[in-house]
Amino acid sequence: MTTEIAIFTIKEGDLPDDLSTPSGKVFKQILETVLKQPGAQRAYWGIEVEHPTQAHLIVDWDSLDAHKNFINSDAYGPHVERCGKIADLSQMQVFHANLKPHPPSKVLGRSTSPATEILLLYFPTDYSQADQDKFVADMQKLMDVVEKNSDKYTANAGGWVDEELTIPGTEEKAKVYSHHIGWKSVQDHLDFRFTEPFKENIYLLRGAKDLKKFTVVHYHGNEVNR
Repeated sequence: MTTEIAIFTIKEGDLPDDLSTPSGKVFKQILETVLKQPGAQRAYWGIEVEHPTQAHLIVDWDSLDAHKNFINSDAYGPHVERCGKIADLSQMQVFHANLKPHPPSKVLGRSTSPATEILLLYFPTDYSQADQDKFVADMQKLMDVVEKNSDKYTANAGGWVDEELTIPGTEEKAKVYSHHIGWKSVQDHLDFRFTEPFKENIYLLRGAKDLKKFTVVHYHGNEVNR
């Protein structure tokens, strides 16, 4: 199983938050096309709170091959053309992550997580398996602290990205960890950062060995099933 994550810039004035608008109807067709494909399980989508022209489309697949089969199918060309009607495809970033637990529905859909914190953490491309395992264990410790000390926390899911990604603001490639944390609101996350449990344990993330950069945004996720 794998999760495809697409981050893209929406054309000005074409925010498809409402699927009944002209751009929303196009986006609805995009979702329907994806979910018709063999191996597609469900999709999530939302607009970044911090950057209202940035959208995330996230799709759970049975396997990476299932997504590749869609890319190689006759349906893919028209699908890409349709995407180009609402998105700047030159700015699109697509990658795959092995998010655990799978499916990550509890953290990506607003019915259970009204707000989702989205982190991308960048490490050297030759980050060792031992270092990867240590980071995952430390993230679990941090999530245990969050769950124990905040009744506003809802869920989390994370995993390593299959592809090497470019570190924002550079031309350097990196090994990337994708992590999502659910909250009852964006403000609940912001407030938690001022608590003692956060201050005492955030080193588990920020102090990770060889961490080069990390980014944080939020979205209000919508879930669509087959």
